Amino acid sequence: MTSTRYLVAAIAAAAFFVSPARAVLIDFDVASDYNTDFNEVLGGVDSLSHSSATGVGGQAGRLNVLVGTTSDTTGVYTPSSFDLSSGNTFTLSIFFLIPNPIGGSAEITAAQIGFVETTSTGFLGSGSFSYVSARVRSSATGSTYYMQGQSAQNGSATNYNTTSAFTLTAGNWYQLTSEFTRNGSSVNYSARVDDRGVNGNGTASLVQSISGTMAALDMSADSTAFAALRANGHVSQNKVTALDNFSVVPEPTAGLLAFAGLGLLVARRRRTR
Repeated sequence: MTSTRYLVAAIAAAAFFVSPARAVLIDFDVASDYNTDFNEVLGGVDSLSHSSATGVGGQAGRLNVLVGTTSDTTGVYTPSSFDLSSGNTFTLSIFFLIPNPIGGSAEITAAQIGFVETTSTGFLGSGSFSYVSARVRSSATGSTYYMQGQSAQNGSATNYNTTSAFTLTAGNWYQLTSEFTRNGSSVNYSARVDDRGVNGNGTASLVQSISGTMAALDMSADSTAFAALRANGHVSQNKVTALDNFSVVPEPTAGLLAFAGLGLLVARRRRTR
């Protein structure tokens, strides 16, 4: 058995004993990927629907974003929850397609990812809801966008680290990736946007990145948080066309890494015998 195989086995064993969460990748190739596994929280007309149109990498299947009416939807992934209180780092990712041409005069959310409290609460609405997230917003005019972190505590939202405007290329896929880690009663986060080209499978080219700490009294203590995505349309905008390839990856804690490292040490010793 090679050292690599010992390391993989050690990590798998550590994940089994330390973290019950499993990585999730939803490619939206079939309608049930969204219609069955996500609960929609609406802030107006439903803005997301499954389509067999070409998605990332030329594969059929994606989520189309409605254009032509005021619409706003958070899709909450329901089959499993994630323990933000554990101190693990959770990495979320979503691809979003910029339309060609870009048009409209409204400022909208092109893509937003993060964690919400329940399957019936999203990144919008009123009442006692909390969440942590990162998002890409469009500027009111032209092809410029900006990034920011956003958290909510008991229905009151706060924005963080809002960037200056940057330009996105019409017809290209972009990837929004964000990490979240508990830090006491707060949550540390980082986020980046990468250009992935016309087909979505090009080499990642960094466009913009942010990082900081969010006030998150509820979410930092949440052992059953749910991963979610969001995009919204508007009667006068055409700033985002589609979403695809939603993923959630729980990273190992320091304890898990130490346990996996022990397996690597054993592997190295056996290899040198």
